[in-house]
Amino acid sequence: MRWGGRAEVLPGLTGTARVDRRTSGVLARLGSGDIAVLNEPDLDQATARELIAAGVAAVIDLAPFVTGRMPNLGPELLDRAGVLLLQAGPEDAVALKDGARLRIHQGVVHSGERELFTGTVFDAEQIAVAAAAAREGLGRQLESFSHNASAYLRREERLLLHGDGLPGLSGKVADRPVLVVTDGPHRGEQLDLVAQFVREQRPYLVGVDEGAEELLRSRLRPDLAVVSDEYADRVDSEAVTRVLGHARQLVLHRPHGSSDRAGERLGRRGVAVSVVQSDATTADVALLLVHRHRPELIVEAGGGRTLEEFLDRGRNDQASAFLTRLRLGADLVDARAVPRLYSGRTRSWHLVAVVLAALVALWLAMATTPIGNVWWHAAGDLLDSVLTWLKGLFS
Repeated sequence: MRWGGRAEVLPGLTGTARVDRRTSGVLARLGSGDIAVLNEPDLDQATARELIAAGVAAVIDLAPFVTGRMPNLGPELLDRAGVLLLQAGPEDAVALKDGARLRIHQGVVHSGERELFTGTVFDAEQIAVAAAAAREGLGRQLESFSHNASAYLRREERLLLHGDGLPGLSGKVADRPVLVVTDGPHRGEQLDLVAQFVREQRPYLVGVDEGAEELLRSRLRPDLAVVSDEYADRVDSEAVTRVLGHARQLVLHRPHGSSDRAGERLGRRGVAVSVVQSDATTADVALLLVHRHRPELIVEAGGGRTLEEFLDRGRNDQASAFLTRLRLGADLVDARAVPRLYSGRTRSWHLVAVVLAALVALWLAMATTPIGNVWWHAAGDLLDSVLTWLKGLFS
């Protein structure tokens, strides 16, 4: 509508809808200011961070943001980033078309001048209430976890216990510290925490997906990059190309039963890659791989350690993380613990400074004794003689 020749500015948030039956399909096509339409119950933090990185303006979820089965962190992260969250229902899917220009105002979704449906704006207060209710279901969630873990162990027993299917490593790992930077949300700040440790101990460096990019941003070349098939499939991306070109060794991880499309694309580009097939997460494959080669210790940067972060994973990922960490035991150290445990290496100049300080203290102590007083005056006379001799040379 126009008034006085000028277009009327309608209230609300406007953006282009990105619709796909798979969440990964939506994430692959998002641009800044888009409206992501998902069917993702219990939206997790990993998906939320991808949505934030893409710059979405709003998220319409056709499934509950929080089902109540468990506390999940995705909605809270999106709300803090200023992303509008709209809870819709599965019956609203037919009204949403990919590429359509949508306007959301007070929970009502419009396409042009047509009202499509009314959803519920999921704000900070509702997120807090839903999360509190979900925490009450933790007991039931933990009960089902034990069953999932035992089923996972039966499938991946030989990988977990014997390292079957894991390739060899080109660099020396035995009796050497290893730093594994995963693609977790806190990888950058945790890598900063271990900067002194990396500088002084020169560990074997492993990057997992975006974790390899983080190493390169810190001017550290990965000795090993372990990448998922989804990550490697973005081989045309500048960041991925940089990782593939700089890592000294590359391992591709893909789940059982998935296609080898990413491996084939890498092969056509002449990238040498070893393939590991496992239902473990890519980060856990990297941990098991380096642990098999008997390092001195493994420092993990980017991993989440709280109960909520653990439960904010898929069921298979929970079992993978739990059993992998049991397998590694005391060999695995969280990056956040390193500054508390590692005070730095003793350098040669530290020892020289201590010796000089001791000699000065000894000399001052001796100067207070009668014999020390005699030595002090003798040293003064000797210094005067040397200065007189030097003056004679230049006069």
